[in-house]
Amino acid sequence: MAFPLKDIQIKHTARLFWIAASAWFVLDQAVKIVERLTMQPGQSIALIPQVFHLTYIRNNGAAFSSFSGQTWLFFTAALVAIAAIFMFWRFEKPTTLLPALGSSLLISGAMGNVVDRIIYGHVTDIFDARFLNFAIFNVADIGITVGAIMLVVWLIFFGGILSEENSPELEKSSSKKAKKNSKDAA
Repeated sequence: MAFPLKDIQIKHTARLFWIAASAWFVLDQAVKIVERLTMQPGQSIALIPQVFHLTYIRNNGAAFSSFSGQTWLFFTAALVAIAAIFMFWRFEKPTTLLPALGSSLLISGAMGNVVDRIIYGHVTDIFDARFLNFAIFNVADIGITVGAIMLVVWLIFFGGILSEENSPELEKSSSKKAKKNSKDAA
């Protein structure tokens, strides 16, 4: 079964990477600036009562405030992730949508939260999905999560573990189909 995003070839993946990363980073910082200018820490605005709120939180830790006060840990993890993305681009040179967009979202999200930690000593969170009873998060967190999912899907199904190129069984069935097609054509 073909996955439509797998085959979307992009002529200028580096350009897409930088445009998407820059746009997501600017969106993250803009939302945080508006939040800091218009809300007080702890303030919550119900968009859909008991379902979805905008809640201004200063997060010193990770999700659910775990590792509170460990700024150096998050800064180091973000730098490692950023370095890994640049190494990925250096050696892999992706030409399809999933790895290009996934890596740009991941790196821009990491950078957005790093900037918060450097300037403010904490990450500014706002989105409060109460219907999920989930941690309050921000635009950068969405980029990190969606980008990581896109990269994992690409690595497992199209670039690595389960891809046709790396699976002997899939390769055999593909070559059988190719032989059958050439016999049918003859």
